[in-house]
Amino acid sequence: MKVAVLDAGAIGAYVGAALHRAGAEVHLIARGPHLAAMRQHGVRVLSLRGDFTARPTPPTIPARSARWTMSFSA
Repeated sequence: MKVAVLDAGAIGAYVGAALHRAGAEVHLIARGPHLAAMRQHGVRVLSLRGDFTARPTPPTIPARSARWTMSFSA
């Protein structure tokens, strides 16, 4: 499954990281310092269910021309 999270902030990055950990191909779409931090460090999740770091794919093509199974804004 290909998933795009548009304007990925704290909640979107968490959901995207969880989906990525479960095996989905996830693209976190963000901009500015938030995007730079995710590209450099990945998304670090600290949880009672277990800590992990996910590195979802940063988009390399314009969002309007991409083909995703599901997309959402969070």
